[in-house]
Amino acid sequence: AEGWEDQLEAVFDVDAFFRAFVAEVASGNWDGIWNSNNYWLYYDTSKSPARFQYFRQDLDLAFGGDTGMV
Repeated sequence: AEGWEDQLEAVFDVDAFFRAFVAEVASGNWDGIWNSNNYWLYYDTSKSPARFQYFRQDLDLAFGGDTGMV
């Protein structure tokens, strides 16, 4: 039987998610996945197998954007 990790990877691009997550952490963006905000999922049927893709948006609070200087 497949574990939940295998089942998740069958429907969600986990590698792409972690690449975006690392960029979010490195940029200091706290207004995103940390509080379930400013992202969307897209079900990409142009690839095989079709899977959900994670996309970030609204990066105005990255790189110290909440300091009042931006």
